[in-house]
Amino acid sequence: MIELYEPAAGEQGKRLLCDLPETSTHVTGDRALLGQLLANLIENALRHSGDAEAVEISLNQTAGQVVLTLADSGPGIPAADRDKVLQRLYRLDRSRGTPGHGLGLALVDGVAKLHGARLELIDNAPGLRVVITFDS
Repeated sequence: MIELYEPAAGEQGKRLLCDLPETSTHVTGDRALLGQLLANLIENALRHSGDAEAVEISLNQTAGQVVLTLADSGPGIPAADRDKVLQRLYRLDRSRGTPGHGLGLALVDGVAKLHGARLELIDNAPGLRVVITFDS
C-alpha cells in the first residue's frame, strides 16, 4: 500500500514514512477489507494533513496484539469532534471544501470493529495519530 500511495504523496510534496517489524506480523481477517482500511487511512492523512511534510505509518506486534499507527503533523481533529468523525457523512467544517463524502473514517471504524480491533484517534501534538489495535 505504501508503494501504491508514494506517487500521490510525492505530488503533494509529502513523504510516506514506514516503520515495519523485521519479522512477519499477522492479522486474521478479510484481506480486501483490511486493505481498504489502510487505503482510507492513507488517503485521509494525505488529504487532511495540511502542510505536514510526512505521514508516518508503523506496525508493531507486542503481547499478543498487532498495532497499526498512522500519524501526521497537520491540523488534527479537535477532541470534541473525534467521535463525530467516525459517524457516516460527518465532515469537519474545514474539510467541506475537500473531495470526499465523510465516509472514510466511518468505514475504517466499521472494518476495525468487524475484525475485533479498537480504533483510537489521538492528538499527535500537532496533528492526528490513528491507532488500531488488533488482538492476535
